[in-house]
Amino acid sequence: MLENMRKSGASLFVWVIFGILIAVFVINFGPQSGGGQQGCSGGGKQTMVTVGSSSVDDTGFRLAANVAGALIPADDDYQRYEVTLELLIRRELLAQEAERRGLRVPESYVDHVISQGELHFAGEPRGQFRQVFINEDDVFDYKRFKRFLQGWGLSVGAYKRNQSREIMATTMARILTGSVPVSREEAFGQFVNARTTVTFEAVRFDPRRYGDALLLTDADIDRYVAAHEAEVKATYSDALYKGKKQVHVRRIKLAKTATAADKPADAADPAKAKLEALRADITGGKKAFADAAKASDADERWRVRGGDWGWHDEGLPTLPEPALNDALKKLAKGDVSEVIEAGDGFYLLTVDDRREGDLTFDQVKRELGEKLARDAWGKEAAKRAALNALEQARSGAGKNLRELFPSTTSGEKTGRAGGQAWESEDVPVAWMQDPPAAGTGAGTAPGADAGTAPAPAAAPAKPEPLKASDEQLPPLAKNMDAPAVESFGPISRSGRTPLGESLELSRALFDELTSGMIAPRVFEVRETKTAPSPKYVVVQMLNKQLADKDEFDKQADLYVASLSRQRGEELLETWLGERCAALAAQGKIKPHRDLVTRRDAKGNPLPVSYAPCMSMAVPQ
Repeated sequence: MLENMRKSGASLFVWVIFGILIAVFVINFGPQSGGGQQGCSGGGKQTMVTVGSSSVDDTGFRLAANVAGALIPADDDYQRYEVTLELLIRRELLAQEAERRGLRVPESYVDHVISQGELHFAGEPRGQFRQVFINEDDVFDYKRFKRFLQGWGLSVGAYKRNQSREIMATTMARILTGSVPVSREEAFGQFVNARTTVTFEAVRFDPRRYGDALLLTDADIDRYVAAHEAEVKATYSDALYKGKKQVHVRRIKLAKTATAADKPADAADPAKAKLEALRADITGGKKAFADAAKASDADERWRVRGGDWGWHDEGLPTLPEPALNDALKKLAKGDVSEVIEAGDGFYLLTVDDRREGDLTFDQVKRELGEKLARDAWGKEAAKRAALNALEQARSGAGKNLRELFPSTTSGEKTGRAGGQAWESEDVPVAWMQDPPAAGTGAGTAPGADAGTAPAPAAAPAKPEPLKASDEQLPPLAKNMDAPAVESFGPISRSGRTPLGESLELSRALFDELTSGMIAPRVFEVRETKTAPSPKYVVVQMLNKQLADKDEFDKQADLYVASLSRQRGEELLETWLGERCAALAAQGKIKPHRDLVTRRDAKGNPLPVSYAPCMSMAVPQ
């Protein structure tokens, strides 16, 4: 009987163990696991971001955050969360489009991708994780792979489910980037632009420098205001001149005297002694302050104005040195300061007048007019200087720019102009110029047939050459620094010129000028396309190196593929930006509030700075 009980108990034990194994198998590998036969589900229960018709749970977000953290540095968790949200939005936009087009990813393909050591993320495969899955023998190591996921708190099933979504996104991204056709002619055109380089020298004439150097008298300013009163008045705003308290300041400055090598550093400076003598004459009634400034100030721009330093708000530090501002605060009307040592010189200051209250246009029109006069006349002076330099350079004497202007560099970086030799041969540029008039025939690239060269774009009408006006300008300070010659290049046509924005200059450099040639006109160049005032530029070509068509022919397929890939990536980014902006505008992209809400040291929520699509090229 005991023997029967032992046999019966053993049998029952076996059946219990077998039942447990079956239950574990069903739980871990059944259809509800989402992981096929690779492991437990680890499915998330909390929605972390909704993108249109789909959402990402906490498991998917944790996986994405870990991958993003490994790929992209972040200052803190919130920045990492924002990066992760942007990449997940990108994934979902692509995966949703793939679903709309009927694309599906078989589970067997997901297994294949994993076995090859690939990890897809945000629309592309990431090779940085291959060593996690593949061992030293270049074979997929399931145990290593599973341990890695466990370190991230993920099951194999959850990983596979997310990778299926990622592979969908990658597939869609490849479809979009591969949908842009590029012809051989287009690729050749880009090749020519990138491989054609120029080296040149230029002299820039900056209106601001010329405006600052104008020797404006009160009569000049009055003349300008009378001729442009409506323009000056348009810059006046009564709100800016309400309740003012201002002082009118004059100055006399003498530059410090260089200390001779045989004199002690603390020896009395003759300039200071001269200024003290001037102060004694002024306070003693022998000289008027303005007359002394006209005779003695170190800068002729202040001499012609009798040391007039303009109106300044009382108590505000608007003078260039703290010592000057401190001295000004102590002066009453008519007082003359002690000699002040500041910066590179010694100063005397006086307060000519005081005013307060709401200032009218008539009270401030001379100040407003001076600024506009310096802008307008500085522009005209710079233009005239550039036109004069061009005339000298292109005169019968045949001077080049380096003979007319100092250089900004001590040595020759790229070659020499004028009678200078170059190692590379100057190639005719007819095939790169604007298309000739009808009936004259079209130039082609050296050795190129008509079916290979890119069709040139129609040339825009050239602007009228710059001309000087007949307006009377004040003289310029004699100590104004002369513009200098600057060297540039080699540069390609693919970007803006190093001088700034100028379509005409770019066309001249790449389509018109040959080596050693001085451009026949002055160019207006702006720092940006919207900059209000241009600089005037005179240019001399040093060397031009044309693209080698034979080099293109040897690898034409690679150049075509490269341009196609470039344009495909631009299309993808534009598509993502437009799609994301549309969903965001409809309120259909919703991140979990805890991911985007930063808190202060006391735990109080701070204003949310994150906005969906902030990393994408959203159309304006």
